[in-house]
Amino acid sequence: MRYKLNYAYHSYDVLSRSEEGSTRLEHHANHNLSNHIVAEIALLDNLTMDADAAFVYKYDKVGENGSEEVHDLGDSSVGFKYQPFKAGNGWPSPILHLRGTLPASRGDYEINPETELSTGSGLYAASAGFSIYHPFDPVSAFASLNYKHRFGKDDLKQRRGSRILTEVDPGDRISGALGFGYALSYKVSLSLSFSYTYGLNTEYQWQNEPPTDSGDIVYSSLNLSTNWRLSPKQSIIVGVGTGFTDDDPDFTFSLRIPLQFDLS
Repeated sequence: MRYKLNYAYHSYDVLSRSEEGSTRLEHHANHNLSNHIVAEIALLDNLTMDADAAFVYKYDKVGENGSEEVHDLGDSSVGFKYQPFKAGNGWPSPILHLRGTLPASRGDYEINPETELSTGSGLYAASAGFSIYHPFDPVSAFASLNYKHRFGKDDLKQRRGSRILTEVDPGDRISGALGFGYALSYKVSLSLSFSYTYGLNTEYQWQNEPPTDSGDIVYSSLNLSTNWRLSPKQSIIVGVGTGFTDDDPDFTFSLRIPLQFDLS
């Protein structure tokens, strides 16, 4: 099992028009705190299954006086990892993975976006990919590639401004990452990675209005983490990161505490 704590800070400005017709600039400071409990079990020597349950807290500071907050369950997921063979003879170790995502109860399309915050995407999704890992003592290099398909939703009646959203067809996402880990000592290691995600176009259907689309979107970030080994079965992993695009969080912080149990 492992516990994960993720914090993300995202700030941005929004131009809004008042009822009197004047235009004002609102500064948003969004704080997103998510807690994850992950349980993983080995089905075979080279096949594992895991389940991830999340609880999310969001706080959005708007301008000088306004604010919104919410706490509820986040998106959950179930995944499998399969390692066909181990590294050796100069070959890296590949890991194949498959994952399904279940939407949160307060998804993006189940709320009033003008007065409420969501705690998840609100969409079912399935993803597949692979990662490779190869040790070059004391350095270990790794890379990954993943494809995620998000399922659409229809029969919506979500009001967004003066329009009513009736259907959404979300675009798929292609993501990759690469980096390396360096062993500073037997108990401390350092990891540096770069991640990139390309999101395909999302289409929106409106009531009595022509459809619109979001256009493609790009996410990218740089992440630095340290692994502190407390015992042969327990460690603490602390990480920080920063985004490179306007859609990325300005700053992220993560804490992971893995625990191992022998059920035999």
